[in-house]
Amino acid sequence: MVVNNPDACNTVEDGVAILSIIPTSCSVDEANAHRNNVTSSDEGQCPDTDFELVAPTEWMELDLDRRRFLTEYLSWESLSKWDFDVFELNDLLCQTNETKRASTSEDIIPDDFRTKKYGLSRCSPLLILGWSIFAAPYSQLAMQQSLLINDTSSFNISISTDVDLQSDSLKTMGGYNFIDHLHLQPSKLINSLRCIESWYNDVPYHNNIHVLDVLHTVNVMLRRLPMQSEMAARSDLSQTIDGSNIQTAHDNTIHFSFLDNITSLDVYSILLSAIIHDISHEGLNNLYYQNNPLAFHELLSNVDVKSGVNLGEIMSELTLEPFHDVFGRRLLQRHGAFEGLSDEEHKYSEEVISAAVIGTTMANHFDLFTLLQNEVQSAFSDEDGAATSEDGMDTRYNKTEFLSFLVHAADISSPTKPFPMFSQWIPRVFTEFFRQGDLEEKQGHPISPLCNRRELTEQTIAESQVVFINKFVKPMYELIGKICTWIEEDVVPLLDANLNAMTSWVDELKVKEKGEATK
Repeated sequence: MVVNNPDACNTVEDGVAILSIIPTSCSVDEANAHRNNVTSSDEGQCPDTDFELVAPTEWMELDLDRRRFLTEYLSWESLSKWDFDVFELNDLLCQTNETKRASTSEDIIPDDFRTKKYGLSRCSPLLILGWSIFAAPYSQLAMQQSLLINDTSSFNISISTDVDLQSDSLKTMGGYNFIDHLHLQPSKLINSLRCIESWYNDVPYHNNIHVLDVLHTVNVMLRRLPMQSEMAARSDLSQTIDGSNIQTAHDNTIHFSFLDNITSLDVYSILLSAIIHDISHEGLNNLYYQNNPLAFHELLSNVDVKSGVNLGEIMSELTLEPFHDVFGRRLLQRHGAFEGLSDEEHKYSEEVISAAVIGTTMANHFDLFTLLQNEVQSAFSDEDGAATSEDGMDTRYNKTEFLSFLVHAADISSPTKPFPMFSQWIPRVFTEFFRQGDLEEKQGHPISPLCNRRELTEQTIAESQVVFINKFVKPMYELIGKICTWIEEDVVPLLDANLNAMTSWVDELKVKEKGEATK
Protein backbone atom coordinates (compact mmCIF):
# COMPACT_ATOMS: atom_id res chain seq x y z
CA MET A 1 0.00 0.00 0.00
CA VAL A 2 1.42 3.37 -1.04
CA VAL A 3 1.29 6.09 1.60
CA ASN A 4 0.93 9.59 0.19
CA ASN A 5 3.88 11.38 1.78
CA PRO A 6 4.57 10.74 5.46
CA ASP A 7 7.76 12.81 5.13
CA ALA A 8 5.42 15.81 5.26
CA CYS A 9 5.13 15.11 8.98
CA ASN A 10 8.73 16.19 9.41
CA THR A 11 8.04 19.65 7.99
CA VAL A 12 8.16 22.30 10.67
CA GLU A 13 8.88 25.75 9.24
CA ASP A 14 9.12 25.16 5.49
CA GLY A 15 5.42 24.27 5.29
CA VAL A 16 4.15 27.63 6.53
CA ALA A 17 4.39 31.00 4.82
CA ILE A 18 4.40 33.99 7.17
CA LEU A 19 2.48 36.70 5.34
CA SER A 20 2.69 39.41 7.96
CA ILE A 21 3.33 40.14 11.59
CA ILE A 22 0.67 42.16 13.38
CA PRO A 23 2.38 43.88 16.32
CA THR A 24 1.29 46.37 18.91
CA SER A 25 4.46 48.44 18.50
CA CYS A 26 7.49 46.79 16.91
CA SER A 27 10.07 47.69 14.33
CA VAL A 28 10.74 45.17 11.57
CA ASP A 29 14.00 44.04 13.21
CA GLU A 30 12.34 43.77 16.60
CA ALA A 31 9.43 41.80 15.21
CA ASN A 32 11.74 39.38 13.42
CA ALA A 33 13.81 39.00 16.58
CA HIS A 34 10.67 38.26 18.54
CA ARG A 35 9.59 35.70 15.93
CA ASN A 36 12.94 33.95 16.27
CA ASN A 37 12.73 33.98 20.07
CA VAL A 38 15.57 36.50 20.31
CA THR A 39 15.28 38.88 23.26
CA SER A 40 14.72 42.46 22.16
CA SER A 41 17.14 45.05 23.51
CA ASP A 42 14.12 47.16 24.37
CA GLU A 43 12.14 45.00 26.76
CA GLY A 44 8.42 45.21 26.16
CA GLN A 45 8.70 46.44 22.56
CA CYS A 46 7.53 43.06 21.18
CA PRO A 47 4.87 41.75 23.53
CA ASP A 48 3.28 38.34 23.38
CA THR A 49 0.28 39.82 21.62
CA ASP A 50 2.25 40.08 18.36
CA PHE A 51 0.54 37.81 15.89
CA GLU A 52 1.95 36.03 12.86
CA LEU A 53 -0.51 35.75 10.00
CA VAL A 54 0.38 32.50 8.24
CA ALA A 55 -0.78 30.35 5.36
CA PRO A 56 0.22 26.88 4.15
CA THR A 57 2.89 27.01 1.48
CA GLU A 58 0.51 24.95 -0.66
CA TRP A 59 -1.88 27.91 -0.64
CA MET A 60 0.85 30.32 -1.69
CA GLU A 61 1.82 28.00 -4.55
CA LEU A 62 -1.60 28.53 -6.14
CA ASP A 63 -1.75 31.21 -8.81
CA LEU A 64 -3.32 34.53 -7.91
CA ASP A 65 -6.56 33.91 -9.81
CA ARG A 66 -7.19 30.63 -7.98
CA ARG A 67 -6.37 32.19 -4.63
CA ARG A 68 -8.80 34.99 -5.39
CA PHE A 69 -11.60 32.58 -6.32
CA LEU A 70 -10.92 30.22 -3.40
CA THR A 71 -10.88 33.10 -0.91
CA GLU A 72 -14.57 33.57 -1.62
CA TYR A 73 -15.20 29.83 -1.98
CA LEU A 74 -13.75 29.17 1.49
CA SER A 75 -15.43 32.04 3.30
CA TRP A 76 -17.09 31.19 6.60
CA GLU A 77 -20.49 31.71 5.01
CA SER A 78 -19.73 29.34 2.15
CA LEU A 79 -18.42 26.71 4.56
CA SER A 80 -21.82 26.62 6.29
CA LYS A 81 -23.61 25.26 3.22
CA TRP A 82 -24.73 21.64 3.19
CA ASP A 83 -24.26 21.44 -0.58
CA PHE A 84 -20.62 22.56 -0.45
CA ASP A 85 -19.00 20.38 -3.13
CA VAL A 86 -15.74 18.77 -2.00
CA PHE A 87 -15.15 17.38 -5.49
CA GLU A 88 -15.35 20.88 -6.93
CA LEU A 89 -12.93 22.13 -4.27
CA ASN A 90 -10.50 19.39 -5.22
CA ASP A 91 -10.83 20.25 -8.93
CA LEU A 92 -10.14 23.90 -8.13
CA LEU A 93 -7.02 23.05 -6.16
CA CYS A 94 -5.77 20.61 -8.78
CA GLN A 95 -6.77 22.96 -11.62
CA THR A 96 -8.63 20.15 -13.34
CA ASN A 97 -12.19 19.44 -14.36
CA GLU A 98 -12.10 15.67 -14.12
CA THR A 99 -15.11 15.13 -11.86
CA LYS A 100 -18.10 14.33 -14.04
CA ARG A 101 -21.42 14.92 -12.31
CA ALA A 102 -24.27 12.51 -12.87
CA SER A 103 -27.59 14.11 -13.66
CA THR A 104 -29.61 10.91 -14.04
CA SER A 105 -29.36 7.32 -12.82
CA GLU A 106 -27.94 6.33 -16.20
CA ASP A 107 -24.83 8.39 -15.43
CA ILE A 108 -24.09 6.93 -12.00
CA ILE A 109 -22.07 3.94 -13.16
CA PRO A 110 -19.76 5.04 -15.98
CA ASP A 111 -18.88 2.64 -18.77
CA ASP A 112 -15.30 2.38 -17.48
CA PHE A 113 -16.44 1.92 -13.86
CA ARG A 114 -14.71 -1.45 -13.36
CA THR A 115 -11.38 -0.25 -14.72
CA LYS A 116 -11.35 3.46 -13.88
CA LYS A 117 -8.81 4.73 -11.38
CA TYR A 118 -10.37 6.36 -8.32
CA GLY A 119 -8.06 7.45 -5.57
CA LEU A 120 -6.42 9.99 -3.35
CA SER A 121 -6.00 13.65 -4.25
CA ARG A 122 -2.45 14.97 -4.23
CA CYS A 123 -3.55 18.62 -4.15
CA SER A 124 -3.83 18.87 -0.34
CA PRO A 125 -7.60 19.49 -0.14
CA LEU A 126 -7.81 18.35 3.50
CA LEU A 127 -5.01 20.72 4.49
CA ILE A 128 -6.64 23.69 2.76
CA LEU A 129 -10.19 23.03 3.98
CA GLY A 130 -8.94 22.12 7.47
CA TRP A 131 -6.96 25.35 7.67
CA SER A 132 -10.04 27.28 6.52
CA ILE A 133 -12.13 25.77 9.32
CA PHE A 134 -9.73 25.29 12.24
CA ALA A 135 -7.91 28.62 11.89
CA ALA A 136 -10.93 30.81 11.06
CA PRO A 137 -11.18 33.77 11.06
CA TYR A 138 -7.41 34.16 10.76
CA SER A 139 -7.28 31.77 7.81
CA GLN A 140 -9.77 33.96 5.91
CA LEU A 141 -7.74 37.05 6.85
CA ALA A 142 -4.57 35.34 5.58
CA MET A 143 -6.32 34.45 2.33
CA GLN A 144 -7.19 38.10 1.80
CA GLN A 145 -3.65 39.16 2.66
CA SER A 146 -2.25 36.67 0.15
CA LEU A 147 -4.14 38.42 -2.65
CA LEU A 148 -1.77 41.36 -2.23
CA ILE A 149 1.13 39.12 -3.26
CA ASN A 150 1.49 38.34 -6.95
CA ASP A 151 4.96 36.77 -7.01
CA THR A 152 4.88 34.12 -4.30
CA SER A 153 8.35 32.82 -5.15
CA SER A 154 9.88 35.80 -3.39
CA PHE A 155 8.11 38.19 -1.04
CA ASN A 156 8.99 40.03 2.13
CA ILE A 157 7.22 39.58 5.43
CA SER A 158 5.24 42.72 6.07
CA ILE A 159 4.55 44.40 9.34
CA SER A 160 0.82 45.11 9.26
CA THR A 161 -0.04 48.13 11.36
CA ASP A 162 -3.44 48.62 9.72
CA VAL A 163 -5.00 45.36 10.97
CA ASP A 164 -6.86 45.45 14.27
CA LEU A 165 -7.27 41.94 15.64
CA GLN A 166 -10.10 43.17 17.84
CA SER A 167 -11.95 44.93 15.04
CA ASP A 168 -15.53 44.25 14.13
CA SER A 169 -14.48 43.56 10.51
CA LEU A 170 -12.37 40.60 11.61
CA LYS A 171 -15.16 39.27 13.80
CA THR A 172 -17.64 39.46 10.93
CA MET A 173 -15.48 37.06 8.95
CA GLY A 174 -16.78 34.39 11.30
CA GLY A 175 -15.06 31.37 12.73
CA TYR A 176 -14.70 29.21 15.82
CA ASN A 177 -11.67 31.30 16.82
CA PHE A 178 -9.91 28.31 18.34
CA ILE A 179 -6.59 30.16 18.04
CA ASP A 180 -7.66 32.72 20.63
CA HIS A 181 -10.01 30.63 22.75
CA LEU A 182 -7.74 27.58 23.03
CA HIS A 183 -4.41 29.40 22.66
CA LEU A 184 -3.43 27.35 19.61
CA GLN A 185 -0.56 28.14 17.25
CA PRO A 186 -1.64 28.49 13.59
CA SER A 187 1.63 27.01 12.29
CA LYS A 188 1.18 23.92 14.49
CA LEU A 189 -2.39 23.51 13.24
CA ILE A 190 -1.24 23.71 9.62
CA ASN A 191 1.56 21.21 10.06
CA SER A 192 -0.72 18.84 12.00
CA LEU A 193 -3.26 18.93 9.17
CA ARG A 194 -0.54 18.34 6.58
CA CYS A 195 0.81 15.41 8.53
CA ILE A 196 -2.60 13.79 9.00
CA GLU A 197 -3.43 14.15 5.30
CA SER A 198 -0.09 12.65 4.32
CA TRP A 199 -1.05 9.41 6.05
CA TYR A 200 -4.15 8.83 3.94
CA ASN A 201 -3.62 6.14 1.33
CA ASP A 202 -4.26 6.05 -2.39
CA VAL A 203 -7.44 3.97 -2.25
CA PRO A 204 -10.72 4.54 -4.13
CA TYR A 205 -13.00 5.57 -1.24
CA HIS A 206 -11.40 5.84 2.21
CA ASN A 207 -8.99 8.56 1.16
CA ASN A 208 -8.48 12.25 1.87
CA ILE A 209 -11.47 13.30 -0.25
CA HIS A 210 -13.82 11.19 1.89
CA VAL A 211 -12.32 12.71 5.04
CA LEU A 212 -12.67 16.15 3.46
CA ASP A 213 -16.38 15.48 3.06
CA VAL A 214 -16.77 14.19 6.62
CA LEU A 215 -14.93 17.21 8.06
CA HIS A 216 -17.11 19.65 6.18
CA THR A 217 -20.31 17.81 7.11
CA VAL A 218 -19.39 17.75 10.80
CA ASN A 219 -18.53 21.44 10.60
CA VAL A 220 -21.97 22.32 9.22
CA MET A 221 -23.73 20.18 11.83
CA LEU A 222 -21.79 21.80 14.67
CA ARG A 223 -22.38 25.30 13.40
CA ARG A 224 -26.13 24.75 13.24
CA LEU A 225 -26.67 23.07 16.57
CA PRO A 226 -29.69 24.39 18.48
CA MET A 227 -27.67 25.86 21.34
CA GLN A 228 -29.91 26.34 24.35
CA SER A 229 -27.76 28.03 26.94
CA GLU A 230 -25.82 31.24 27.40
CA MET A 231 -22.67 31.28 25.25
CA ALA A 232 -19.19 32.24 26.37
CA ALA A 233 -16.03 32.31 24.29
CA ARG A 234 -13.92 30.31 26.69
CA SER A 235 -11.95 27.07 26.50
CA ASP A 236 -12.65 26.13 30.13
CA LEU A 237 -14.40 22.80 30.43
CA SER A 238 -17.21 24.49 32.35
CA GLN A 239 -17.80 27.17 29.73
CA THR A 240 -19.76 26.98 26.52
CA ILE A 241 -18.69 27.80 22.99
CA ASP A 242 -18.93 31.27 21.52
CA GLY A 243 -22.43 31.34 20.05
CA SER A 244 -21.86 34.28 17.71
CA ASN A 245 -20.92 31.98 14.84
CA ILE A 246 -23.40 29.22 15.59
CA GLN A 247 -26.61 29.46 13.62
CA THR A 248 -29.44 29.01 16.10
CA ALA A 249 -32.35 28.77 13.68
CA HIS A 250 -34.35 26.51 15.95
CA ASP A 251 -37.91 26.90 17.08
CA ASN A 252 -38.15 23.64 19.00
CA THR A 253 -39.10 24.23 22.63
CA ILE A 254 -38.05 20.72 23.65
CA HIS A 255 -35.05 20.82 25.95
CA PHE A 256 -32.24 18.35 25.31
CA SER A 257 -29.85 18.44 28.24
CA PHE A 258 -26.99 16.96 26.21
CA LEU A 259 -26.85 20.21 24.20
CA ASP A 260 -26.04 22.23 27.31
CA ASN A 261 -22.51 23.41 27.99
CA ILE A 262 -20.93 22.43 24.67
CA THR A 263 -17.49 24.04 24.80
CA SER A 264 -14.99 25.30 22.27
CA LEU A 265 -12.87 22.36 23.31
CA ASP A 266 -15.71 19.94 22.52
CA VAL A 267 -16.11 21.36 19.03
CA TYR A 268 -12.35 21.43 18.37
CA SER A 269 -12.01 17.82 19.51
CA ILE A 270 -14.92 16.59 17.41
CA LEU A 271 -13.50 18.28 14.32
CA LEU A 272 -10.13 16.64 15.02
CA SER A 273 -11.87 13.26 15.27
CA ALA A 274 -13.30 13.82 11.80
CA ILE A 275 -9.88 14.29 10.21
CA ILE A 276 -8.30 11.19 11.77
CA HIS A 277 -11.27 8.79 11.74
CA ASP A 278 -10.00 6.78 8.73
CA ILE A 279 -6.28 7.59 8.83
CA SER A 280 -4.06 5.13 6.95
CA HIS A 281 -7.09 3.09 5.81
CA GLU A 282 -6.03 0.51 3.22
CA GLY A 283 -9.42 0.18 1.58
CA LEU A 284 -10.12 -3.09 3.40
CA ASN A 285 -12.85 -3.54 5.99
CA ASN A 286 -12.89 -5.14 9.43
CA LEU A 287 -14.24 -8.44 8.10
CA TYR A 288 -11.19 -8.76 5.87
CA TYR A 289 -8.82 -8.34 8.81
CA GLN A 290 -10.80 -10.69 11.01
CA ASN A 291 -10.40 -13.37 8.34
CA ASN A 292 -6.75 -12.43 7.86
CA PRO A 293 -5.17 -11.32 11.19
CA LEU A 294 -1.69 -11.35 9.66
CA ALA A 295 -2.68 -8.53 7.30
CA PHE A 296 -3.80 -6.40 10.25
CA HIS A 297 -0.52 -7.02 12.07
CA GLU A 298 1.38 -6.08 8.91
CA LEU A 299 -0.61 -2.84 8.62
CA LEU A 300 0.24 -1.85 12.18
CA SER A 301 3.88 -2.91 11.83
CA ASN A 302 4.37 -0.94 8.60
CA VAL A 303 2.82 2.19 10.09
CA ASP A 304 4.84 1.69 13.28
CA VAL A 305 8.11 1.53 11.35
CA LYS A 306 7.36 4.49 9.07
CA SER A 307 5.96 6.76 11.77
CA GLY A 308 7.81 5.68 14.89
CA VAL A 309 4.47 5.45 16.71
CA ASN A 310 4.22 2.32 18.84
CA LEU A 311 0.93 0.55 18.09
CA GLY A 312 1.63 -2.76 19.81
CA GLU A 313 -1.14 -2.23 22.36
CA ILE A 314 -3.87 -2.60 19.72
CA MET A 315 -2.34 -5.58 17.84
CA SER A 316 -5.04 -7.92 19.14
CA GLU A 317 -8.00 -5.68 18.24
CA LEU A 318 -8.39 -6.77 14.58
CA THR A 319 -10.63 -3.76 14.01
CA LEU A 320 -9.67 -0.54 12.31
CA GLU A 321 -11.29 2.08 14.51
CA PRO A 322 -8.98 1.64 17.55
CA PHE A 323 -6.05 1.83 15.12
CA HIS A 324 -7.31 5.06 13.52
CA ASP A 325 -7.96 6.47 17.00
CA VAL A 326 -4.62 5.70 18.63
CA PHE A 327 -2.45 6.47 15.62
CA GLY A 328 -4.30 9.67 14.77
CA ARG A 329 -4.22 11.06 18.30
CA ARG A 330 -0.53 10.36 18.70
CA LEU A 331 0.27 12.13 15.45
CA LEU A 332 -1.82 15.11 16.53
CA GLN A 333 0.02 15.26 19.83
CA ARG A 334 3.42 14.90 18.19
CA HIS A 335 2.80 17.82 15.86
CA GLY A 336 1.38 20.28 18.35
CA ALA A 337 -2.39 20.12 17.83
CA PHE A 338 -2.88 20.10 21.62
CA GLU A 339 -0.28 22.75 22.51
CA GLY A 340 -1.89 25.61 24.35
CA LEU A 341 -4.30 23.34 26.22
CA SER A 342 -3.92 22.65 29.91
CA ASP A 343 -3.18 19.08 30.97
CA GLU A 344 -6.82 18.64 31.96
CA GLU A 345 -8.07 20.03 28.66
CA HIS A 346 -5.63 17.88 26.70
CA LYS A 347 -6.77 14.73 28.48
CA TYR A 348 -10.42 15.63 27.98
CA SER A 349 -9.89 16.41 24.28
CA GLU A 350 -8.30 13.03 23.62
CA GLU A 351 -11.19 11.31 25.41
CA VAL A 352 -13.71 13.07 23.18
CA ILE A 353 -11.72 12.29 20.03
CA SER A 354 -11.40 8.64 20.98
CA ALA A 355 -15.12 8.27 21.68
CA ALA A 356 -16.01 9.80 18.32
CA VAL A 357 -13.58 7.74 16.25
CA ILE A 358 -14.58 4.47 17.94
CA GLY A 359 -18.19 5.53 17.41
CA THR A 360 -17.82 5.34 13.62
CA THR A 361 -17.79 1.53 13.84
CA MET A 362 -20.82 0.34 11.88
CA ALA A 363 -21.11 -2.65 14.21
CA ASN A 364 -22.17 -0.21 16.95
CA HIS A 365 -24.69 1.65 14.80
CA PHE A 366 -27.94 0.29 16.23
CA ASP A 367 -26.76 0.54 19.84
CA LEU A 368 -25.83 4.20 19.34
CA PHE A 369 -29.06 4.87 17.47
CA THR A 370 -31.18 3.32 20.21
CA LEU A 371 -29.46 5.37 22.93
CA LEU A 372 -30.29 8.65 21.19
CA GLN A 373 -33.76 7.48 20.18
CA ASN A 374 -34.61 6.72 23.82
CA GLU A 375 -33.32 10.14 24.88
CA VAL A 376 -35.39 11.93 22.25
CA GLN A 377 -38.51 9.98 23.17
CA SER A 378 -37.99 10.87 26.82
CA ALA A 379 -37.59 14.55 25.98
CA PHE A 380 -40.78 14.64 23.91
CA SER A 381 -42.73 12.89 26.64
CA ASP A 382 -41.46 15.34 29.27
CA GLU A 383 -39.75 12.56 31.16
CA ASP A 384 -36.68 13.28 33.23
CA GLY A 385 -33.68 11.90 31.33
CA ALA A 386 -31.69 11.50 34.52
CA ALA A 387 -30.72 7.97 35.45
CA THR A 388 -28.28 6.28 37.73
CA SER A 389 -26.70 2.86 37.68
CA GLU A 390 -26.60 0.47 40.63
CA ASP A 391 -23.30 1.95 41.79
CA GLY A 392 -24.75 5.46 41.76
CA MET A 393 -23.01 6.63 38.57
CA ASP A 394 -24.84 9.14 36.36
CA THR A 395 -25.86 7.30 33.20
CA ARG A 396 -27.66 10.13 31.40
CA TYR A 397 -27.05 10.57 27.70
CA ASN A 398 -24.31 13.17 27.43
CA LYS A 399 -22.95 15.68 24.95
CA THR A 400 -19.94 13.54 23.96
CA GLU A 401 -22.25 10.69 22.97
CA PHE A 402 -24.35 13.05 20.86
CA LEU A 403 -21.38 14.78 19.20
CA SER A 404 -19.86 11.37 18.44
CA PHE A 405 -23.16 10.35 16.87
CA LEU A 406 -22.88 13.37 14.56
CA VAL A 407 -19.45 12.20 13.38
CA HIS A 408 -20.90 8.76 12.67
CA ALA A 409 -23.77 10.40 10.77
CA ALA A 410 -21.31 12.50 8.76
CA ASP A 411 -19.31 9.38 7.92
CA ILE A 412 -22.31 7.91 6.07
CA SER A 413 -23.78 11.20 4.87
CA SER A 414 -23.20 10.84 1.12
CA PRO A 415 -26.87 9.95 0.38
CA THR A 416 -27.95 13.20 2.08
CA LYS A 417 -26.09 15.42 -0.40
CA PRO A 418 -27.45 16.71 -3.74
CA PHE A 419 -27.67 13.93 -6.32
CA PRO A 420 -24.65 15.03 -8.44
CA MET A 421 -22.48 14.78 -5.31
CA PHE A 422 -24.06 11.62 -3.88
CA SER A 423 -23.63 9.78 -7.15
CA GLN A 424 -19.88 10.42 -7.12
CA TRP A 425 -19.41 8.16 -4.13
CA ILE A 426 -21.17 5.05 -5.48
CA PRO A 427 -18.57 3.94 -8.06
CA ARG A 428 -15.79 4.83 -5.63
CA VAL A 429 -17.07 2.66 -2.80
CA PHE A 430 -17.77 -0.31 -5.08
CA THR A 431 -14.39 -0.03 -6.76
CA GLU A 432 -12.90 -0.36 -3.30
CA PHE A 433 -15.19 -3.30 -2.47
CA PHE A 434 -14.17 -5.10 -5.65
CA ARG A 435 -10.47 -4.59 -4.91
CA GLN A 436 -11.02 -6.26 -1.56
CA GLY A 437 -12.95 -9.12 -3.15
CA ASP A 438 -10.19 -9.69 -5.69
CA LEU A 439 -7.64 -9.83 -2.89
CA GLU A 440 -9.76 -12.20 -0.81
CA GLU A 441 -10.22 -14.52 -3.76
CA LYS A 442 -6.50 -14.49 -4.52
CA GLN A 443 -5.66 -15.30 -0.89
CA GLY A 444 -8.25 -18.06 -0.64
CA HIS A 445 -10.45 -16.26 1.88
CA PRO A 446 -14.25 -15.99 1.68
CA ILE A 447 -15.27 -13.03 -0.48
CA SER A 448 -16.99 -10.44 1.71
CA PRO A 449 -20.54 -9.27 0.97
CA LEU A 450 -20.80 -6.80 -1.94
CA CYS A 451 -17.17 -7.44 -2.86
CA ASN A 452 -17.56 -10.04 -5.64
CA ARG A 453 -17.30 -8.13 -8.91
CA ARG A 454 -18.60 -11.09 -10.93
CA GLU A 455 -21.83 -11.35 -8.93
CA LEU A 456 -22.73 -7.68 -8.62
CA THR A 457 -24.66 -6.02 -11.41
CA GLU A 458 -25.95 -2.47 -11.78
CA GLN A 459 -29.23 -3.68 -10.32
CA THR A 460 -27.69 -5.21 -7.20
CA ILE A 461 -25.55 -2.10 -6.72
CA ALA A 462 -28.66 0.09 -6.92
CA GLU A 463 -30.57 -2.23 -4.59
CA SER A 464 -27.76 -2.09 -2.06
CA GLN A 465 -28.06 1.71 -1.95
CA VAL A 466 -31.81 1.50 -1.34
CA VAL A 467 -31.25 -0.94 1.53
CA PHE A 468 -28.42 1.13 3.02
CA ILE A 469 -30.47 4.33 2.96
CA ASN A 470 -33.61 2.73 4.37
CA LYS A 471 -31.84 0.71 7.05
CA PHE A 472 -29.18 3.13 8.26
CA VAL A 473 -29.13 6.65 6.82
CA LYS A 474 -32.78 7.68 6.69
CA PRO A 475 -33.72 6.65 10.26
CA MET A 476 -30.52 8.29 11.52
CA TYR A 477 -31.12 11.66 9.90
CA GLU A 478 -34.81 11.67 10.73
CA LEU A 479 -33.82 11.14 14.37
CA ILE A 480 -31.27 13.97 14.29
CA GLY A 481 -33.96 16.09 12.63
CA LYS A 482 -36.02 15.80 15.82
CA ILE A 483 -33.24 17.73 17.56
CA CYS A 484 -31.96 19.94 14.73
CA THR A 485 -35.08 20.98 12.80
CA TRP A 486 -33.06 22.28 9.85
CA ILE A 487 -31.96 18.69 9.19
CA GLU A 488 -35.61 17.69 8.94
CA GLU A 489 -36.41 20.67 6.72
CA ASP A 490 -33.34 20.85 4.45
CA VAL A 491 -31.49 17.53 4.53
CA VAL A 492 -34.15 14.82 4.80
CA PRO A 493 -35.83 16.01 1.55
CA LEU A 494 -32.50 15.59 -0.27
CA LEU A 495 -32.19 12.13 1.22
CA ASP A 496 -35.73 11.25 0.11
CA ALA A 497 -35.01 12.50 -3.41
CA ASN A 498 -31.91 10.31 -3.64
CA LEU A 499 -33.81 7.33 -2.27
CA ASN A 500 -36.49 7.86 -4.90
CA ALA A 501 -33.81 8.10 -7.59
CA MET A 502 -32.24 4.84 -6.44
CA THR A 503 -35.64 3.13 -6.25
CA SER A 504 -36.51 4.32 -9.75
CA TRP A 505 -33.13 3.12 -10.97
CA VAL A 506 -33.84 -0.35 -9.58
CA ASP A 507 -37.26 -0.39 -11.26
CA GLU A 508 -35.79 0.73 -14.59
CA LEU A 509 -33.15 -1.99 -14.46
CA LYS A 510 -35.76 -4.62 -13.62
CA VAL A 511 -37.87 -3.58 -16.62
CA LYS A 512 -34.79 -3.62 -18.80
CA GLU A 513 -33.80 -7.07 -17.55
CA LYS A 514 -37.33 -8.38 -18.09
CA GLY A 515 -37.40 -6.99 -21.62
CA GLU A 516 -34.08 -8.61 -22.49
CA ALA A 517 -35.27 -11.92 -21.06
CA THR A 518 -38.30 -11.98 -23.36
CA LYS A 519 -36.28 -11.39 -26.51
